[in-house]
Amino acid sequence: LALIPASTTKVISTYAMLRIWKPDYTFQTDVLGDLKDGVVRGDLVFKGGGDPFLTSERLWGFAQDLRRVGVHRVTGGVRLDQSLFDDQRYGNGWDNTSSNTTPPILPLAVNFNRDEQGHIVADPERLAQGTIRKIFTEAGIQFEDQESGGQLRPLSQLTSPPLRMLVQDINKFSNNFMVETLVKRFGDGTWPRGIQRIQEFYATNYGLGPDKIQLTDGSGLSKDNRLSARTLAIVL
Repeated sequence: LALIPASTTKVISTYAMLRIWKPDYTFQTDVLGDLKDGVVRGDLVFKGGGDPFLTSERLWGFAQDLRRVGVHRVTGGVRLDQSLFDDQRYGNGWDNTSSNTTPPILPLAVNFNRDEQGHIVADPERLAQGTIRKIFTEAGIQFEDQESGGQLRPLSQLTSPPLRMLVQDINKFSNNFMVETLVKRFGDGTWPRGIQRIQEFYATNYGLGPDKIQLTDGSGLSKDNRLSARTLAIVL
């Protein structure tokens, strides 16, 4: 009997990703700017790549890396490029869930879009910009906010932990934000395509069609998901 699977949905989502992407798959956050003689002319641009584990600790290490490649001053500020995902920030079927369950889903999000107290923030992009700026300033990279623009060239990449490590955290702590970020990335920036790829994987490889696995999100927040205990046991 197919019932509402709640957070066991994450098993279905993450196994499909591990099989298709492979366990050592990583996600890149690109940093671009117009660097010359230690100065980035214009903004320092961070292009989100769907890394769901972009934390302050990792940003601190990345700031040290940029210092080592010669970045000392930025004449502009911090700019975010969120173009990898579409504009849908909340999953389908979330209307009847608690408002503090999952933050908005973006391709570039810092600290899971939560503040230092663990609360979901109203403006996640402001949080990301402020956190990056603070960490980079403490690392010795000065922002002047004098000009924007500049010719954008790749400066560096921040690479995520491998997928197998991300999945361990997702399934141990039942992290809704992380798995939904990966589902959108799995779907080339859209939830419907990500969910479709997951269902196609099971239908093709195990004969588990929509009558066995019916999903509208990847985390199990949606009450529209359906899964039987037998199907879950097969996947496990």
